[in-house]
Parts: sequence; C-alpha cells; structure tokens
Amino acid sequence: MILGSRRHGARFGIALANIGDLNMDGYEDIAVGAPYEGNGVVYIYHGSVDGIKYEPAQIIQAENIDPQIKGFGISLSKGADVDGNHYNDIAVGAFKSGHAVVLKSHPIITFKPTLNTSTRSVSRKAFNFSCTSCLSYTGWSVPDTVDAKVTLQVDLSFGRANFISNEFRRTNTHAYNITLRRGKQWCKDLRVQNTQQIVYRTEPLLLAMTYELTNNPNKVQPRGPRDSAADEFCMECPVLDSAQSTIITTMVAFETGCRSFVCTPDIKIDARFMGIEETFILGEKQTLGIRLEVENIGEPAFFTRVNLIIPKVTPVVEIPSICYDLSNQDRKETYVLVCDIGYPLEKNYTMDLVMSMKDVPAGTKTLTFKVNVTSAGNDNNPSDNHKELVLPIVIQADMTIAGIPSQDQIVYMTKGNTYIKDLTLSHTFQVWNSGPSTVETAEIEFQIPHQYVLPPTQEIFMRVLEPQLQTSASIMCTPVMGFSFWNPSSEIPTIDPNLSDGEGPDDDFYQLSNRRPPSLSKRSVSNTENREENFADSMPKVSVPDDAPSTSNFSMPPSKRTLFLNCTDPKVDCFTVKCSGGPFLPNKTQAVINFQLRPDFVVLESQLQMKDIILFSSMGTVTIRDPPDALQPQGHKPDYADVHTRFLGTIPEGSVATWIIVLAVICGILILLLIATALHKIGFFKREKKEELKALKDAEVVTNEEEDCTDFQADVISSDEL
Repeated sequence: MILGSRRHGARFGIALANIGDLNMDGYEDIAVGAPYEGNGVVYIYHGSVDGIKYEPAQIIQAENIDPQIKGFGISLSKGADVDGNHYNDIAVGAFKSGHAVVLKSHPIITFKPTLNTSTRSVSRKAFNFSCTSCLSYTGWSVPDTVDAKVTLQVDLSFGRANFISNEFRRTNTHAYNITLRRGKQWCKDLRVQNTQQIVYRTEPLLLAMTYELTNNPNKVQPRGPRDSAADEFCMECPVLDSAQSTIITTMVAFETGCRSFVCTPDIKIDARFMGIEETFILGEKQTLGIRLEVENIGEPAFFTRVNLIIPKVTPVVEIPSICYDLSNQDRKETYVLVCDIGYPLEKNYTMDLVMSMKDVPAGTKTLTFKVNVTSAGNDNNPSDNHKELVLPIVIQADMTIAGIPSQDQIVYMTKGNTYIKDLTLSHTFQVWNSGPSTVETAEIEFQIPHQYVLPPTQEIFMRVLEPQLQTSASIMCTPVMGFSFWNPSSEIPTIDPNLSDGEGPDDDFYQLSNRRPPSLSKRSVSNTENREENFADSMPKVSVPDDAPSTSNFSMPPSKRTLFLNCTDPKVDCFTVKCSGGPFLPNKTQAVINFQLRPDFVVLESQLQMKDIILFSSMGTVTIRDPPDALQPQGHKPDYADVHTRFLGTIPEGSVATWIIVLAVICGILILLLIATALHKIGFFKREKKEELKALKDAEVVTNEEEDCTDFQADVISSDEL
C-alpha cells in the first residue's frame, strides 16, 4: 500500500497513471497525483520484482515548477517520449490555474565503483599499503562522457592513517574531479601510511569512497514564471539512479597474534532486566535497568561491539563513555546504541544500562530490547551472539472514591410539627488515583434517590442540581436519559463543604462530619437518646462493601423508626449521573464533585407513617475506561462510596388498643404463676434456718426430760436402800 504524505484532504490517488519504465530497470513505474496537497503534488513510484516500492522515488511539487500553478496533479497522461531521448515523459493537468505541465525525463546512469587494498591486515606498530579506487558508469541512451567527483577517506574516526602522494600533502581525505567515458573504467592508486608509532585501538581501518555527478540537472534552481522551459531543460544530461548508494567502504584489520590470520573468538551474550520479576508496572518505577554480560571462551576478540536496539520511548538515562548513538531519521520507533567493549575482549565483560520509563505510553503492552555482539574475527558459535528481551507492561491503577455529606443529620420538623421549607444539603464525592500508573480516562457514576414510583404516578422527593466540579483534569458530567438537572428559579442557600483542590486526596472524606445540626431541639435529642435500641439483626437495605471508607462517626438509626431512601428499594427511582474524563496522574490529580440537593418532605409524608427518621443514601462508583486493560492492585482502596444524611422529625402520637392491654395483663399473670411454680419446685420458699432452729429446740427439750427422769430414778433407789 502506498500512502503519499498522508496529509488530510490531499486527495492522494485521485489520478493514477502507468508511465512505463523510467529508470530502465525492467519494471514499469507509476505516477500518482495529489492535487489538494498545497498547490498540488505528483509522486513517482518505481516498480520492482516485488511490485511497487512503498517509498516514492521522486516528489514533484507545483511550487517548485511555477508558484502560479494550482491544482497540480488532477490528471495524468501515460508515459511517452516527446523529446526523443528514449525516456518517457508525462503530462500533468492543473485544474485551478488552467495549466498543463509536461514533465520530461533525464537519462539515468548507474555508477560501478570499486575500492580495493593491497592487504587485508596490517601491523599495529607500522603499516604502508596501497589503495586503488575505480569508477565507471552504465545506462540506456546515456552520453558518451560524464563529469564526476570522487572523494576518498581513511580512518576519519580515529586518525591513525593518512594518504601519501607526490601530488598533495598527507591527509586522510582526498577529492578529485574526473571525466568518465562510457564503457571505460577510471582508476586511481594511493598509498596509506600510519600516523602513530603504536596503534592502541585495533578497530579496522575504514576506507570510504563517495562519488557524485558534477553536472547533475536535479541541482538546477526552480525557474521563474517567465523563464522558458525549453531553454532550461537538457534532455541529454544524465541523473544518477535514485536507488543507488553513493558510497562504498572497505576495512583493513590489524594483526592480532591469533593462531590464524583471522581470530576465532567464541563470544556469547546474556541480558536480563534488573529489579523486576515478571512484569513491569508502569509508573511504579521511573527507570529500568538492563545488565549485559559478554563472555569470550575463545581467542581474543578485537573490535568487539555490543549493538542495542532500544525503543525510543525508553531512552538511556546516561550513555556510557564507550557507547554512542547510531540512530537515524528512518528509525521512528527505536534507536541504536553501539558500545565498544573489547580492545581486545579476552574473557568477560559486564555492563549495566539504565533506561527512563517516564515516556512510555499508557497503552503499551510490551517493550522489546534487542542486543547482539560482534567482533572483527570469525565467531566459533554465532548463534549465542544475540538476545531479545521482551518486557511485559502492566497498567495498574487504584482509582478511589470517597464521599462526605454537608451535615450528618438535619432536623426537618419545626416545634409546631410543620416541615421546614427550603432545606438544602450537599453530598460531595472525591475521586483520585492512588497509582502507580496513570489513568487516561475514568468513568464515575452517581445514583441519588430521586422519586417514588407509585403507579400510575411518580412523585419527586429529592431534586438534584447540576454538580459543581473542582479538578485539574478534564471531566464532563451528564445525567442519563430520562433525567435532567433541576434549575431553581431563585438562588438557593448552599452549605459550604470547604472543598480543596490540592494535589492529593483529603483524609476528611474517609469519615463523616462530627457536626451536630444547629437547629436540633432538646426534645428531639432526648427522644433520640432515650429510644436507642439494639437493631444489629435488622440492618437497612444499604449495600456497603467490606472495604468501604471508614465512617466511624456514622451509626445506623433504629430501623423501626426509620424510612430508608436508597437505590436498593424497588419503589425508589434513582437519579443517575455519569462523569467521564481524565487524565488522573498518580497521587496528583483529583476530582471533587459536589451535588446540591433539595428535599420535598410533603411527598415523603405518606411513606413515613409512624416513623420520624429518614436515612437518605446516595452512592458513587468509579471505573477505569482507558487504558481498558488496567488492573487494580491487591488490597486496593474502595471504588465504591455511600454518603448518608439523617433527617430527624417527631414520632406521631397514638393510643394503645384495649384488647392489647387485657392480653398483656393475662400474659403477665400467667408468666407470674409459671415463675412461682418453678420457684416452689426448686425450694425457693423453704426457710432452712428456721427449720434448723426448731429442730435444735426440740432436741433440747428431749434432753431435759431425760435428765429429769434420771434424777427421779436415783431418788427412788435411795429410798429403797434406806
């Protein structure tokens, strides 16, 4: 697929033509028009054995031909040789300015360069060898002679060698102009000599030969609107094939003392990430470490290089002194880092690199790092000279929500048992990202009890005003279909929740306010305190997760006296508001959403019956939408919050039925009889001390009678004896 410049509205491809084989390579070429790209552009694409090449061989812009031409490229002709130079020309239409432009082709030549040296290796102490550079050209229907410029360079990076000649002084660069004849090769011999007594760097000497046409018609400046095209165009002037390189190189190695002419090292490389286990959690760390370990178990490895292909989003924090960047503009996603580690490398080498992870996009799933090691010798086992590291990226963010009411409880009845008018309360929610990753977009949904659904009617008991937002992110809140924010006709007094828009969550949102309602009467306080009951087994229908924010000051009111208004009641229709936006930076961005609410207690009167407390509960949830694959950490903070407000009134007076009183008396008598019987059976009515005292007294009487009888017998015996 060819795409042109991808400019919006360029109309690339509105005209397409087969223009024949322009470069005479045996494959037909095409022209593509883009009339709305500037003043108009025509792209030339060459054919190949694999089809049309993706990159254009030439881009012809209308303003480079004549600034008055507009709409250039709306129509294209087929290729045809109109000037007789055996190369196809094309005609291009420009509809806005009414021009028809003929684009003529130049003959195309191909250079045939060679660069040879008299030796493949030299001594590190001294060297002197010859270098031969040759150049010729070929082409279809090209001129018999062409002028060219040839430039020779040797060891520009390290300056260890120079060219020597009788024609010029010693230098590492030599340029000369030549005239080439078709079918004949032109050659030049030069000597190369060392500039240092001892060469410590053993990288091979790099010799380079560059070549170019000196009468290239492509370098002619654009003509003016009144210039004659016939005077400017040279149909026999050749141009160089755009697919051909204009440089060739060769290397001469240094003698290393290995057993053969070329060393045979056995290098292997290992690479691993440092400080992480299986995945990298984006945002948890700002840097990523990579350890490279190169081992050589063979002969010394000269000119040992480690080449790293690194994603551009993870630049190296500090490039080591032995490394340099070899990236070019063609690499859009990666850059190349080259490190020279062996002069020579005889055993092992370890190097640590630190990459910055600050610029990794949130949607990244993996990062690939490629590393390989090379040397000037013939490696014994090249299969272990490369390594590819794939780093899985995990997006982990803890989006948290908490809420707080403007007041814990509000009295809605006056002392005269009438409803207080124009009561206003607010429920405020705070949303933030505890990290570690950035959340691009979060969705926050609020549900606020709004109306009773009592077919066939719907009675609104809580009006919802448009929420007030305080955030550094871009957030928009809208009610779902079927609901709309209430717009009061007059200004409503509001209760200031004392919000702040700092760079972190507010701890006050983790607990409810301690403030007492200012209008709470002594009687209502007494009634509330004196009638507290234990209703642990009869909790209201409000769904609260186990990890909800701490609400240590909130306690459930007595269920028998309370009307619960929450979104779990099927008779209650909840006002739903959805807010979406971002980004939420970890521990920096927060959003505070404040809902102003206006209750209508007249609507609730029929539902209160014998109850005097109303527990009003709104809820909010937060969900991560972008990145869609974001995970929440274990033990994450709550993404669900309830906010409660208690409305306090008075219990309606009433009488107790007579049958209830009679039944209560009978039940009391029966219970009393049952208790008395049970106590009698267990001996509760026995007087043990009294019985013991009576038995003791009876025993004393018997003892006294026995003593009197004994004395009487003794007196009788004495009388008998007498």
